Amino acid sequence: MRKYIIYTILIIFIIISFSIALVNAAERVTLPTGQTIDLWLKNQRGADTTTFYPNDEVWIVFYSPSAFNVFADFILNYPESRYPPLTLATNIQVSGSGQVISYRYSISSNDPEGLYIIRAIVKDNTGKILGQVDLKYNLIVTTTVPPPPPPIIPPEWIIAGTIIGAIVIGTIAIFLFIRTKKAPPIPPPLPPGPSEVGTEVAAPGTQPVSLGTVPFFAGLELPTGQIIPITSIQQEFGRRDFEKYISREAANVISRRHFSIIFDARTRAFYITDLGSTNGTLVNNEDIRGKGRVEIKDGDIISPAGVLNIRFKAS
Repeated sequence: MRKYIIYTILIIFIIISFSIALVNAAERVTLPTGQTIDLWLKNQRGADTTTFYPNDEVWIVFYSPSAFNVFADFILNYPESRYPPLTLATNIQVSGSGQVISYRYSISSNDPEGLYIIRAIVKDNTGKILGQVDLKYNLIVTTTVPPPPPPIIPPEWIIAGTIIGAIVIGTIAIFLFIRTKKAPPIPPPLPPGPSEVGTEVAAPGTQPVSLGTVPFFAGLELPTGQIIPITSIQQEFGRRDFEKYISREAANVISRRHFSIIFDARTRAFYITDLGSTNGTLVNNEDIRGKGRVEIKDGDIISPAGVLNIRFKAS
């Protein structure tokens, strides 16, 4: 199991790391209302990217799943501060929902190669700054334009996908562990011998003893929920077994040797016999005095002298 847990943790870690890397491609501004707006860059082919080439268009994307209305300033910083910062636009209104192209501009063929930073300053309609982010891109001067990179997935989808992926992977790991877990060996049957020699009925809470090939345990369940275990194939019960659970007056009407319970290995059944008690033994409200052995089954009610109802338990 430890191996599957380690594999699951590693896979989930890889998924989360990849998701974080994708989320980091976008920058986020949180409005005073708690609404978030993600910003990233596209090229004129509609591909989300941070790599551009001469004569490409840079599109600044705003994204929020719900409607928004803000204003923005965009300032371009050149690689290694070769030139003073260039104000691309000021007080541009950006509104809508989903992906909104807020601003676009073309890269000159004379622009130097390197890392560019577009500072986006997001404001409300009064000019109050709500937040600012830096959108970075690399300009590569080359004659060959490579195919567009894969699009940036909105962070909400990435987070949801990460959670679902982790659940699926964890479920698969548990399924594999259950399938490969070996079942405990089945104990061999006891060798043949006398039907009532050396056989015991296991007390509740212990491992059942196998009689032939059938495991079982038995006991007498008192009204308090306590169980008196049956620990031998023939066990007698009388006043001393029950006096601490009932009043003295009730205990006095139960005989010292009142009834016995017997397990017959040939029939695989339990039987009860009244031992000549003074006030009789009831099984399911029927007096069994003088009837010899009477078969009892799980759930039958035994009442010595009619003063205490005991449930017979066997499985």
